[in-house]
Amino acid sequence: MIMRLAPIGAFGAMAFTIGKYGVGTLVQLGQLIICFYITCILFVVVVLGSIARATGFSIFKFIRYIREELLIVLGTSSSESALPRMLDKMEKLGCRKSVVGLVIPTGYSFNLDGTSIYLTMAAVFIAQATNSHMDIFHQITLLVVLLLSSKGAAGVTGSGFIVLAATISGRRSFTGGWSGADPRYRPLYVRSPRAD
Repeated sequence: MIMRLAPIGAFGAMAFTIGKYGVGTLVQLGQLIICFYITCILFVVVVLGSIARATGFSIFKFIRYIREELLIVLGTSSSESALPRMLDKMEKLGCRKSVVGLVIPTGYSFNLDGTSIYLTMAAVFIAQATNSHMDIFHQITLLVVLLLSSKGAAGVTGSGFIVLAATISGRRSFTGGWSGADPRYRPLYVRSPRAD
């Protein structure tokens, strides 16, 4: 029942935001989403691609090998749903079962790159939307806090949003003086891309 009513709630939140603040908010949210996906693609190609090249394999061949699991993750909005298949595929690739059993679940819990990218971009987006200045010190401090707090987001679909709201609320010390607890900023918590 909740899954059937959730789109109606999301539509209501979007309708309220557009009605109160104008269509321009959709453009800004769209830009955030586009920037998020471009950043994630660049991260995979540049950072992970460089690491893969340094260790002697192609990231593109690996992505092609796990394409079904990537589609499952995309459809369910959670990487946890692909865990059993990833374990099997890594063993079929020739990795030892003991290594796969340790590395893959540990990576799922502590290597939350997409969530970290989303949290940082969303926090800066909210600061810009509220005309709050964040100097580079506050941005780096916020990044470190979000990286640490994102460790509690593992395995729960949409948990990045909860971590963002909890971290921003009342944290004036590292957000440059603005706080997500201010009721004027609640419309900014409209759900953005799922990144876990």
